[in-house]
Amino acid sequence: TALKAMPVAARQPPGAAFNAVNVFLHHPVAGHIVEGLHWTLLCLAAGLVAPFVLAYKCVRAIRAAMAGELELAETERGRFGIFISGCDSGFGKTAALSLAGRGYTVFAGCLTPEGGAALREAAAGGERLVPVALDVTKDASVDAAVAAVDEWLGGGGRRALLSVVCNAGLAAGGPIDWLAMSDFESNINVNFYGVIRLTKALLPALKRTAAMRRAGGEGAPPQPRFVINSSIAGKLPVAYLSPYSTSKHACDTYAACLRMELQHFGIGVTTVLASFHKTPLIVAADGTFRGADYVRKTWDRMAASKQAEYGEAVLECLEYSSDALLIDFAWDPLRVNEALVRAATTLSPPEAEVYCGCDSRYVMQALPRLPAFLSEWVVERYLNWYGHRAGVKPAAVEEQLKQLAGARDSKEKTL
Repeated sequence: TALKAMPVAARQPPGAAFNAVNVFLHHPVAGHIVEGLHWTLLCLAAGLVAPFVLAYKCVRAIRAAMAGELELAETERGRFGIFISGCDSGFGKTAALSLAGRGYTVFAGCLTPEGGAALREAAAGGERLVPVALDVTKDASVDAAVAAVDEWLGGGGRRALLSVVCNAGLAAGGPIDWLAMSDFESNINVNFYGVIRLTKALLPALKRTAAMRRAGGEGAPPQPRFVINSSIAGKLPVAYLSPYSTSKHACDTYAACLRMELQHFGIGVTTVLASFHKTPLIVAADGTFRGADYVRKTWDRMAASKQAEYGEAVLECLEYSSDALLIDFAWDPLRVNEALVRAATTLSPPEAEVYCGCDSRYVMQALPRLPAFLSEWVVERYLNWYGHRAGVKPAAVEEQLKQLAGARDSKEKTL
């Protein structure tokens, strides 16, 4: 090849020059000045780019208004399958019912038999909804669900798998110092490894759909795609929700890698990035918010010595902040359901990322682009607002500060 024919020296990067620049940029004095200039130039460049971004969005809006909802004809939808995980409740259950109601054949993965039965009852016996047992943390469970899809695909009639919606998820809350390793492991197993397991298992079916699309002809399918329901917590660090946030960061990065790698097969990958919405994950059956419950549950299982180190005041502030945040900023989940349904069915090229929630679309999307000291200052105070307003610190820190103040006073009096 041309690369192999090149002399070895010609393939070597100009390492010495770049390393000299790298050393200069890491200088403890010059580095800060250059970084400040860098951010200044970025902000100025953003102002220059802004008109083009506005024009692009206006064109998108006009095209959407003219085209309307681009979707398969109702008579065609039944031969296209859509697989959704996490359908016992929340986004998954709502999306499964919506898609089945629109005429698609929906394989709804449910963790529990009760979840599957409730889903079937809610569908009122609809033929298009097929509940399947699914635990995304277990290979055997995923393989059995995939076998059910493959059996349906083999039933003839040019059937094809159109979309795979990775929706299953869970969360654990509280300061890292309060959490157990099992909290991180369970969140990673479902929110990250579960997505990998499901996408790899159903990728062959989507490849077959992509091959049918390339072959063309009458009844050729739309572009197949994965829809990964991640979270805006996968775009910026969310303090006091670290197991969830770290697992969603991994999930979001995986989705981006998958999107780049599968473009050559003609398979799309859309990441849905929602903020807090009123689902059973954060709203109990009686309508009360569960933010304080997550914090209290983590607190109750801590050792008494750890509880004494922090004190009840810290617990109360975190409980109050958690519930107040959800009451003020937990949105109607219908918007996320609309985004999932649209991403799974649209005839337009799948979007890379879809943001849901005003805070997600217009505030949190911008925060990761700021310097870390600024974005983290905003996020931490946003999530522990009442703790900062009350000036509450961990009990052990408060006690030490009192002792140090007392020692200083004693020393001044002696002098």
